[in-house]
Amino acid sequence: MNLTNLFQKKLWLQFHLTQVKLSNFAGNTILIGQRNIFR
Repeated sequence: MNLTNLFQKKLWLQFHLTQVKLSNFAGNTILIGQRNIFR
């Protein structure tokens, strides 16, 4: 495996993890907002 492939995979992994964190954060924010509305 050469360095460029390794670098691209690392970048992709970081991007993917960021996407997952963002979607989790958005989901949690929506859930909290709904709880506050229906309280």
